[in-house]
Amino acid sequence: MSTVTPQRSMGSSERPSLIGAHYDDTATVSIAEVVDLLRRDITDVQGDEMLPEEAVFAVTSRDSGTRDVIHVAISGMGTPDVPSGFAAEHIRKTISTVFGLASNYNRVEPAQPDQARFMVVIEVVADDGTCISAFVGTMQT
Repeated sequence: MSTVTPQRSMGSSERPSLIGAHYDDTATVSIAEVVDLLRRDITDVQGDEMLPEEAVFAVTSRDSGTRDVIHVAISGMGTPDVPSGFAAEHIRKTISTVFGLASNYNRVEPAQPDQARFMVVIEVVADDGTCISAFVGTMQT
């Protein structure tokens, strides 16, 4: 999904940048365009049965403030209020897959994670709209 590309000589104490697989191709596009690409990726992966078929994904962006944010709300999974066992694992895998897809478009300097191209917020919501699981991050390698 993502690659690690060193930005300094091998003798340097600097950690390498984390660069998503599609970052170079999309580095100059707007966050709204990245959201469109992420929506397409989610649909493709869901069609390949790597995401739950019953899940509904709402992908939006916020480009105000100090850092762009991509927000993914996942509903329709029929999850209980306090997921455990299989339901919890199902949610974890879904969040991990979506986060990996978003990471493809990101770039992060480990020494300065606040300078990432964007933050990712993923929330799984119960049928009544209550958030039952959430994740916030920048990059998955």
